Amino acid sequence: MRTHLIPLIATAYMSGDLGTTIKSPVGRIVWGHPCKSRPATDNNNLPKLDKDGKQLMEVSFGLAIPEAEFHAQVWPAMAAEIQKGFPNGIPGNFSYKMTQPHEIDNKGKPYAEREGYAGHVVLAVSTVLEAPPVFQWTGTQWAQMQSDAIKCGDYVQVEINFKVNVPTKPTHTPSVYVNPRQIAFVGYGTEIKSGFQADPNATFGAGPAALPAGASATPIGGAPAVGMPGAPGNPAMPATMPGAPSALPVAAASPPPVAPAIPAGPQRPLDPTHIHDNGNGTEQWFVNGAWDGGAHPAPGAAPAAPALPPPATGFVQQAAGMPGAPVAGMPGMPGAMPPR
Repeated sequence: MRTHLIPLIATAYMSGDLGTTIKSPVGRIVWGHPCKSRPATDNNNLPKLDKDGKQLMEVSFGLAIPEAEFHAQVWPAMAAEIQKGFPNGIPGNFSYKMTQPHEIDNKGKPYAEREGYAGHVVLAVSTVLEAPPVFQWTGTQWAQMQSDAIKCGDYVQVEINFKVNVPTKPTHTPSVYVNPRQIAFVGYGTEIKSGFQADPNATFGAGPAALPAGASATPIGGAPAVGMPGAPGNPAMPATMPGAPSALPVAAASPPPVAPAIPAGPQRPLDPTHIHDNGNGTEQWFVNGAWDGGAHPAPGAAPAAPALPPPATGFVQQAAGMPGAPVAGMPGMPGAMPPR
C-alpha cells in the first residue's frame, strides 16, 4: 500500500527538541477511537485542565503492533527518546504507555486473552489536541475519511511522535508522550466493542415474570393501550356481535414485560482505561464522564510480573541507563501499564 507518511525515524536533538517521530508498522485499533474524544486525565487520574480551568478532552486509542515489528521498528526510536530525558537511568515508576501480552490486568487475567492482544504490543496513543486526520487511499490519491467511517478493530498506520516527559513535580509520573499526528487507513477488521452490551434474552429469559399482586397487564385508570378497542385509529367494538351471545368472553391478559432493575451505585466499567488501580487493593472508576473518587475493592490483585531475562544484545546499541531491548518481555519495563 502506498503512503505519504514520513520516513521511519526522524529524530530532533537540538534545543527546542520536538521529540522523535516515526511511521508505525500496520497495527490494529483494539480499544478507543482515533476520532472520538473523552475527558482527559493525567497519570494520577486527575483532570487535565486548560488555561481557563476547564477539563481538556482527549482522543485516545490502543494500537496493537506485532511484537517482532514493534521490536525492530518502534522500540529503538522510543528508547532513544526516553534516554534523552533520563541519560543516567530510567526511574522505576516510568510509564511507557504500552501493554505487553505477557502482562496481567487488574482482574488477574493476561492481556493476551483479549481480542487483538496476543503476540502484540499495544501502544496507548493519545492527544489533548484535535483528533488526527485519517486518510484512505482512493487508488490515485489520499482522501480524508469521515470519523464514523473508521471503527475499533480496523487496521491502520500511524505517524507517531514520542516525547519524553521529565516532570518538575515529584508527585507526577515520568513518562513518554505517544501522540498521533495523522493516520493512514489500511483495512477493515471485525469490530471490537467495549462497555456494556445489552442482551435481554440472556438476562430475563424467554418471557416476562409473572404479574405480582396489584399489577395489571393493561393501563389502570388511564387511556387504553395502543391497539386496544376504543383506542384512536381502531373502530370501537360493538357491545354485541351478530349471532354471538350478548356477553363476550374476556380474553386473558398477557403479563407485560418487566423493566430491568436499576443497579444501585456505579457499575465497574469493562474498558480497562476507565479503571484506575490505587495500588492498595482498591480502584477508582471513570463513570458518567468523571472519576468517581471511590475506593472500590479490586476484583483481584495482579500477580507479580514474571521474571525477565537479561537484556538481549545486537538489537539496540545500549548506553548507560538505557533500557534493554524489549525482546521476550522487554527487560526494564514495568508490569501493567500505568493509567494515563
